[in-house]
Amino acid sequence: MSGSDSTTKEQAASVRAVGNVQAGVLLGFLAGKPTFQVTPLGAARIVVGRGAGSTLVLQDERLSRQHAAISRDALGWRIEDLGSRNGTYVNARRLDAPWVGPMPRSIRLGQTVLVPIGDIAPLTQPHRLFDANAVLGPQTLGAHDRVADAARAGHNVLVIGETGVGKELAAEIFHAASARPGPLRSLNCAAVAEHLLESELFGHARGAFSGAAQARAGLFESAHGGTLFLDELGEMPASMQAKLLRTIQEKEVRRVGENEVRRVDVRLIAATNRELAELARTGQFRQDLYYRFAHSVVHLVPLRHRPEEVAFLVAHALRPRHADLQVDSSFVDQCLVREWPGNVRELLAAVQVAASATRRAGLATISGSHLAPEAGHAGGRAETSPSGVSSAPPPVAATRPDGETTARALARQKREEAILAAFERDPNANASSVAALLGVSVATVYRALDRRGKP
Repeated sequence: MSGSDSTTKEQAASVRAVGNVQAGVLLGFLAGKPTFQVTPLGAARIVVGRGAGSTLVLQDERLSRQHAAISRDALGWRIEDLGSRNGTYVNARRLDAPWVGPMPRSIRLGQTVLVPIGDIAPLTQPHRLFDANAVLGPQTLGAHDRVADAARAGHNVLVIGETGVGKELAAEIFHAASARPGPLRSLNCAAVAEHLLESELFGHARGAFSGAAQARAGLFESAHGGTLFLDELGEMPASMQAKLLRTIQEKEVRRVGENEVRRVDVRLIAATNRELAELARTGQFRQDLYYRFAHSVVHLVPLRHRPEEVAFLVAHALRPRHADLQVDSSFVDQCLVREWPGNVRELLAAVQVAASATRRAGLATISGSHLAPEAGHAGGRAETSPSGVSSAPPPVAATRPDGETTARALARQKREEAILAAFERDPNANASSVAALLGVSVATVYRALDRRGKP
């Protein structure tokens, strides 16, 4: 072994040891079906194939005996095709040279899709991915468990998450875990005009305002003995925040146009896609109202950070109407490399549209080309390469030892770009979460921020 190789392995071990974060590879799709198998990535590389000499042996007839190798070193992740018959794809692009750089979103080989994972610890927790009625990966199930625990303890809950991430399901779980006899009622605070919001929540007397021909109970009264789900709480006007706070404190409501006070017994779960703690700190949201929820805040992870669910969600979207369609690995690959700003809701709708397009074409297999180009991209625009697939950082050809300095500089540049992009995608991200996401050390994240002049 050369001195250079020895140094590289020592550096790689150092990268993996930071923060006790264990990287690995998730087997997410195999031979037309979603699957869930995590392989830790140690000091030795993982060789993927279907024959002797491979460390990850898979039953995929389109794989070569030794198809591709996956490892990490001081330059980042390294994916190399080993002269396979059908090629290796990284971020939906076929490799012409080894990929060396930031952690990619996907690796496709034959009818197999692998997902590099910066920290496999969350994936070791319980999950319900193989449940026919739901797709709940370890991260989602963990969040749901925290919601249920708060409900059983009698606490109100604040759920924070992007649109389409599953906040309504969290409300249903909260209500079921509360085991109260009353109903679950819901209100989207952003969808009701300010002058009507008070009536929606607290009700109104007959003649209280123009059009109020009959007296009407509000949602608090309607949800008596049960649960009220307030979606988009961060959009509630300041005047209504004060009235909501009083109702929570006093457990009573007064209908618009009435003096009579009515007692209510309601558990609350609220949701928002904004950081209410920061809004409260800056005076954009009432601190005293925020504190009514602050002891039970649950974050729902966006789909782009839950790759273990993607292939299962594809299968779920195809049932029952399109269950007879076969799924090509290129379709799952394309789903993995896209951002999905609308999260689960957007993905499910896009899969169903793609399935309909497949049927119109008279085909039995849904492939990556059937996914609409604009699907899964913010603003409906896809950044595409000349080949028409989603763009991704190009692989860096590692030519050691002669080209080592150039390769390191290119890899560092791509790594820094990926770090900055991760912070832009998730305003709540911190150095530790970005390091785990990209499979780099926390120190690397801080160095990148310093070099780019970011605080």
